[in-house]
Amino acid sequence: MKEATGQSAGLRESRGANRLLPLVVTILLCSCGGADRVGYSRFVDVPADGWAPELTFAFDPEDSDTTRASEAYDLVVSVRYTGAYPYRELWLTLEEFAQEGYLRTDTIQLRLTDGRGHPIGRGKLGLYSVADTVRRNFRVPEGYHVEIGHALTDEDLEGVRNIGLTLLRADASDEDGLKILKPWI
Repeated sequence: MKEATGQSAGLRESRGANRLLPLVVTILLCSCGGADRVGYSRFVDVPADGWAPELTFAFDPEDSDTTRASEAYDLVVSVRYTGAYPYRELWLTLEEFAQEGYLRTDTIQLRLTDGRGHPIGRGKLGLYSVADTVRRNFRVPEGYHVEIGHALTDEDLEGVRNIGLTLLRADASDEDGLKILKPWI
């Protein structure tokens, strides 16, 4: 039986920390005054062995007690990735449904690196995060459901660790809807 090396033990610790990151983000949002803008926030782990093209991640923000159909929201998609991600951009499909059925499908392009291949997201220790507001000032319909997948042809896309969906209450005084998330993404 092989003994674990320091490097593989560190890798296991790093993966454990990656799983705690969404919890830490939520706690920080709630403790720093920004919680009143957050109507819904959820991050899901992407399989460590790669993201298959047929795999989509489901989000059900309408089921949250804090989302209200009478309020307007900004829809924010977040991605956490590593240097193992092979491209400059990540193309995502965003399918939206309501109680009445299908609403729309959008294709979203998130830039992850600059022209030199350096990560543009915030991060440390090889894990980076980017977020983008994909819809502004919309009302959450009854039975709202979102599915996010990737739109690349890779069999098992590597380097993406988490996908997140956040609904921020629209606030005309906040010019940048992501400002509340930037310290933690």
